[in-house]
Amino acid sequence: MVFPASARTECWGSAFLRTTAAPLPIYYGCTSAGACTAENITLASQVSNPVAFFAADNNGIIVSLPPLINANGDSTVAGEVIFGIATQTDNAMPASGLTVLGTDAAGDFTATYNGVAAARPALIDSGTDSYAFDDPSIPVCTTGNFVGYYCPPVAPHNAFAINQGVGANAGTNTVNFAIADPNTFVPNAAAFADLAGGGGSSRFTWGMPFFYGRKIYIAIEQRAASANTGPYYAY
Repeated sequence: MVFPASARTECWGSAFLRTTAAPLPIYYGCTSAGACTAENITLASQVSNPVAFFAADNNGIIVSLPPLINANGDSTVAGEVIFGIATQTDNAMPASGLTVLGTDAAGDFTATYNGVAAARPALIDSGTDSYAFDDPSIPVCTTGNFVGYYCPPVAPHNAFAINQGVGANAGTNTVNFAIADPNTFVPNAAAFADLAGGGGSSRFTWGMPFFYGRKIYIAIEQRAASANTGPYYAY
């Protein structure tokens, strides 16, 4: 059985089409005994974004979530996933005020964390529950429900990262964010604004905390979406 290791919201299948090169850690083949190794897979067999197959409104999506009510966690959050970008009255893209971050073939832009580390591959991913990046200076939680996430001794711990797009949509934007002590979160809450982790990662992932209070535009590769052509993120 072959399955994808992760499923991004975007549609960059051609970036992962390899025949002789070493497989990327995207698709894995597993034996009946449970041993799994990375494998190359034909483009036709890769998981595709279903939005790209719509007859209309097929150039991307908009994820719109409100700010959290409680800084220490909400039990539920109600938002929208809107199909299409600038194809209908309800998915119009503002003419100004947005940061547009073009990506490379793998769906990455770059992020420079706190202005001191080298730029890292970055993406915006609703499937990640926290800001995920490596910072050995921040201790991790060793007890409670958030073992392995960052537990700053003084919270909130303020940080920032500079996002830089690539290609034709080479926008740039500085994002200030905070890292909370997750042991102060509301018990049984499901949505957190300032949760961070990812120690040891070579990437920077803007996970779910980045989505709260924003509209995130995600344009599909080679599809015109407003004044720009995907792949790109905008917020």
